[in-house]
Amino acid sequence: MSVNQQGYAKFSDKALFGDRTAEKKSAVTEEVNRSISAINGISNQTATGAEQSRIAASSLQELSDEMKSKIQKYTV
Repeated sequence: MSVNQQGYAKFSDKALFGDRTAEKKSAVTEEVNRSISAINGISNQTATGAEQSRIAASSLQELSDEMKSKIQKYTV
C-alpha cells in the first residue's frame, strides 16, 4: 500500500468513525428529546390533576361550612 493509499485509508477510517459518532449523538439527542416530551406530558397531567384536586377540596370546604352553619341552628 502506498503512502497516499495509507493516508486515504486513515482519513476514510476517521471519517467513518466520525459518521458513526455523529449518528450515535443524534440517536442520543432524539432519545433525550423523547424523554423530555414524556416528562412534559406527565407534568401537564400532574398539574391538571392538582388543579382538579384543588377545586374538589374547595367544594368540600364550602359544603362543610354550609353543613356547619345549618347544624349550628339546631344546637341548644
